[in-house]
Amino acid sequence: MAIGFHTGPRGVIGFLLNLTGQGPTDPSPVARSGVIPATTLVDSSGNEITTLGGGGASTVADGANVVEGATTDAVVAAGAAGTLSAKLRRLTTDLGALILQFPGSLGAKTGALSLSVVPNTDTPFKIAGVDADAAAPTVNPLAIAAGYTSGSLTTLSTGQLGRLNADTYRNLRVTFCALNATAADGFANANMAFAQSDALGTRTLNLFAVGGYILNGGSWDRAVKPNATGRLLSSAATTNATSVKASAGNVFKIIGNNTVASKRYLKLYNKASAPTVGTDTPVMTFVLAASAPFAIDLGASVGHYFSTGIAYAITGAAADNDTTAIASGDIECLNLTYA
Repeated sequence: MAIGFHTGPRGVIGFLLNLTGQGPTDPSPVARSGVIPATTLVDSSGNEITTLGGGGASTVADGANVVEGATTDAVVAAGAAGTLSAKLRRLTTDLGALILQFPGSLGAKTGALSLSVVPNTDTPFKIAGVDADAAAPTVNPLAIAAGYTSGSLTTLSTGQLGRLNADTYRNLRVTFCALNATAADGFANANMAFAQSDALGTRTLNLFAVGGYILNGGSWDRAVKPNATGRLLSSAATTNATSVKASAGNVFKIIGNNTVASKRYLKLYNKASAPTVGTDTPVMTFVLAASAPFAIDLGASVGHYFSTGIAYAITGAAADNDTTAIASGDIECLNLTYA
């Protein structure tokens, strides 16, 4: 007996049986109307063939035929149709670009950056800045922590990053410092330099000057203490026109004693030189009581600002244009503190 097979027009496998025999006297006769004995098909290696199939598309999901394609299929555009191979190449290309470019792309972002992490919850974490200013956060913010360190810190070189460091009480280990330079207002940071030796090492630091600024009417000045004094131990028999400071400054306090039984008048001028009494207009005029000491306080911590200079004169009458000279020794121990 011989068995052959062929495929029909619709791809259905058919069998052709050729039955041979010598008749009733053969050792194993086969009658034309008899039952064909069980037959086993084997491949060239002798293994039994249990299924038969062919090439073409295979159904993988929802009854859709998906074409696998060749490994050389070109990458399809994002969202475009293509073979399974082409789409897989699109996916691996995009994943590779994301992994390689993600660190560099952070610096190029101009908008708010948010990172979402979902560890077994539907509430993501976000870096501060994704919500509106002074608004309640819409999600849990990402906490930024400093690491505890107890010993010396490694010195950094240009371009290296340093981790925030905390002590055992969670306080940041920082020192506010400034460069050795003179600011626009003449303040020299180097004047506050000091040497420090501790767990951070031994080095010279300049404390960052944290102080108040006061508006002088047109600009801001650093708050200062009185650091100079204009003195007149005993008045001369003149109006005693005197220049105390030839540049802008602050007057804080004036003390002294009037030795005569009549009033005297102390006049302050905003001028960088000695005033021309009777012609220049004083900005302040004070009565010095007869036979009595005087103490004039213009603000121990602020003072009165003179934009051009500080000058004074003492006269016998109050008028701005008065030029009456006082006598020798009428005023003694006059001290004017300024900065």
